[in-house]
Amino acid sequence: MNSLTKHNTKVGLYAFLAFALICLAAFLPITAQAVDYTVGSDVANDYATIQDAIDDATVVDNDTLILAAETFTITSPITVDKALTFQGTAGTTLVQAGADLTYMFDIADTVSGVTFTDLELDGASGTYNVQRGINAAAPLTINNVTIQNIAHSSASVIGLYLLDDATLTDLTMSNIGRFGIYADATVAAAAITLDIDGLDLYR
Repeated sequence: MNSLTKHNTKVGLYAFLAFALICLAAFLPITAQAVDYTVGSDVANDYATIQDAIDDATVVDNDTLILAAETFTITSPITVDKALTFQGTAGTTLVQAGADLTYMFDIADTVSGVTFTDLELDGASGTYNVQRGINAAAPLTINNVTIQNIAHSSASVIGLYLLDDATLTDLTMSNIGRFGIYADATVAAAAITLDIDGLDLYR
């Protein structure tokens, strides 16, 4: 075999290997990298409202919504149908009812899990009727969250309603009309596991 034939054989082999790698890559799953998006009233933020951010197709599972250090007043339940992290600023990020609400956050059972970190939920009891602070039909993780002032003049009130497993770390609940935490295994039709590390309940 002369040198030219050897060279052509090597080129052909490299071309075949490159083609094989391209074909293999086409069948490999592509894992999207999680992205952080900012939410707040300042125009520099990516979104003005929490629901706008959730509803945008650009925001996908495993992304994080970084909530500004301000008060987010909501007049309808925030529907969560993606596996997101809601990241606030401890002591300064407040989600507050601005109307009568069935839920403040309603988490769909189609998501793999939702996380709330460093924020406060306030039902503004005495001004508005709020039935539930968080209605969670999917796995829930809570880190350093306060749920307070949840009350309703005619309905049973629950601060945190669970239909799936939950990990609760440094959760504070105060002025909740009836139940602070209600894990409803009857509706869930399965056992619910609670992992709790730091829970303060106040009337």
